[in-house]
Amino acid sequence: MERTVATSTFYKIVNEVKNSILYLTNWVVYTMEQLLLLTGQINDYWVPVPIDEIDCIESMQKKVWFYSGNERFRTKFTLKELADCLPANFIRTHRSCIINIRSISRVSKDYMNNYQIQLKNGVCMPISQSYLADTRMHLQL
Repeated sequence: MERTVATSTFYKIVNEVKNSILYLTNWVVYTMEQLLLLTGQINDYWVPVPIDEIDCIESMQKKVWFYSGNERFRTKFTLKELADCLPANFIRTHRSCIINIRSISRVSKDYMNNYQIQLKNGVCMPISQSYLADTRMHLQL
């Protein structure tokens, strides 16, 4: 028995299945509650990225993005969820940013005397006053 489904309903179901698969694949690889890799989305495909290759993770416009080299990937996780399962070499430097300390090129002050971190890929990320003491401790500043 065949059943006809409206096109909009079909696309809605396909999107729900796709989002469920994406969510499940993001949580697949754990070791002692630490992520080994994070699956990121670029357009219509997903790429598993080893945690050690991630330079930084940021929240922007209610979405979470992570960067590896010059590529930007989207993830469904919140920064809080990621911060809870990332290894110790990742530090929170701002409410919207987590940095891999192995990717830091230098730390400097901007024209307003605010600290910022420049990554090896050239990207500059802020250090907020709230996270400055913790960041200074981790980086031995």
